Amino acid sequence: MAEFDYSKILVQKYSKPSVNTWNRLESSPRQTNFHRGLKAEIHDAMWMLTRQWQFGEFQGEDAGSPVSARVTGFHRTPDTFILSENQSFPYNADIPLEAMVEREVVQPILFLRVQMGRMWRKLLKSAEISQAYPFFLAAFPLPDYSNDDEEKSRNFYSLASGKIVDGYALYQKIQDDLPGFIDLLEDSELEISIKNQINPGVIRTFKEWYERLFFQPTDENSAWQPERMEYEFKLDIDKNNGNETFLKADDYVGGRLEWKDFDFVHNIEDRNDTGEFSSGTQKTDVFLPSMVTFKGMPHPRFWQMEEGNLDFGKIEKSPAGLVGLLLAEYGLTYSNDWFLLPYKQKINSLCSVEGIVVTDVFGHRHFVGPSRTTTDTDWHNFALFHLTQNGNQIADNQIFYLPPVVGAKIESPPIERVFFMRDEMANLVWAIEDIVPSECSGGKKVLVGERINEPDNEEESNEEAWKYTLGTTVPKNWIPFIAVHKKDSQSEIRLQRARMPNAQNPQSQLLQEIQPVHFVEENEVPRSGVIIERTIHRTRWLDGRTYCWVGRQKRTGRGEGSSELVFDRLED
Repeated sequence: MAEFDYSKILVQKYSKPSVNTWNRLESSPRQTNFHRGLKAEIHDAMWMLTRQWQFGEFQGEDAGSPVSARVTGFHRTPDTFILSENQSFPYNADIPLEAMVEREVVQPILFLRVQMGRMWRKLLKSAEISQAYPFFLAAFPLPDYSNDDEEKSRNFYSLASGKIVDGYALYQKIQDDLPGFIDLLEDSELEISIKNQINPGVIRTFKEWYERLFFQPTDENSAWQPERMEYEFKLDIDKNNGNETFLKADDYVGGRLEWKDFDFVHNIEDRNDTGEFSSGTQKTDVFLPSMVTFKGMPHPRFWQMEEGNLDFGKIEKSPAGLVGLLLAEYGLTYSNDWFLLPYKQKINSLCSVEGIVVTDVFGHRHFVGPSRTTTDTDWHNFALFHLTQNGNQIADNQIFYLPPVVGAKIESPPIERVFFMRDEMANLVWAIEDIVPSECSGGKKVLVGERINEPDNEEESNEEAWKYTLGTTVPKNWIPFIAVHKKDSQSEIRLQRARMPNAQNPQSQLLQEIQPVHFVEENEVPRSGVIIERTIHRTRWLDGRTYCWVGRQKRTGRGEGSSELVFDRLED
């Protein structure tokens, strides 16, 4: 019998070897009906059990899903708004906190005077005593704005002069010297019936209208700190046996006030004081915990598809992508272990959660205390939504403050804008006025390029026509700040506003309000510079009332610059 040669078959079969790999298994349907495929039929239930064992679903964790949670918290409401030791006001949530902090006295520009004068004429017309308007027109004429540097303001004044009463002067007379205004009214030749209608009916309506028009303080005191160009204020929480507890915001830069702008301060005089509030309300609520969800979260149902907005497969897998891998592990493995409790808190209140009692599906109750009370872990070093003490130190008690701040507001274009810029070549800090108030409302752009008139400091030399200049000049809207020593200190310095020769006074209120000496802390003007703006804000509060106020905002500047200011220059 002849011997069969298998080598020829093997060579013929495996002469072209190939290496095949598969990274996923997909079905290859041959019909348009997917009903049977969607049933996910299996021939052996043991396969499903082995898959559960493979993914660790049989591993016991001795835990149950929560079915209810009881949260107990202690609530306290701040009741006093403090500007300084001698300036404090009662406060509640009827007023937006931003408006309370940022408000300032509105400047009586020409537009405001005319607007108030028109309102006075409207009130007289509504009372059918328009014949009294010429008397007030003669007694309260508009100031002279014919020499204003803005053409639009001069034209507006020429249009309103002699036709509109100075409404602001009229209001100031009523507010500061009401008996004198009544005497002025009584000495007029108006009829007695007209006088009786003006006092007190029209006067009261006019005052109430203006006080609703702008929310402003009754005096010149403000939370704005010019030397630091930030707001500073406090909210008094509790006083007990000489121990005072309050919230302090000493670096609020304007714009939007948040809970993180506050520091918890507790001045202790009694060594036996535990730091607890002497008054407040304890509140206990029961909730049904709901699972935390996010886009792309794995669903517990087999055929329920997840959203494709989150692709865990595209997470960076390099050694530097550890955070991304931890996020993927959380989303794919532990996402169903987190639950949410919607604990409600009133605005303008402080809340300290004392503990949570969780009841699981087995009827077991578990007490979860504050993280600061946990001794077996380092959770007490972690703080999220947690007020800190002065110096960014974590406080002993976990307190969260929900400030009564506006959700949305309308903000006008800047009525003032000043750039603070460092000039290393001249060793100065410049305050550059970009936008200054206009008498026709809003702000006006400062003309760029106009320079200060150079003083007569040039001398000509007979030797080859050399020209000596003592010093150059800068634009008119550049105001210098020079470094000076602080009082009783030879090492610390601060910035003091100065003046160039032949320069005019600043036009912005930001630089005019501090007279005669204006200081700014040296560390408040970094190399990036600072931008300060004044704008008008308007919002509608919870009770439907409208608040309109003038506030300030501090933002990061545009970097360093050069004024090209030089001294002792010799030119040919």
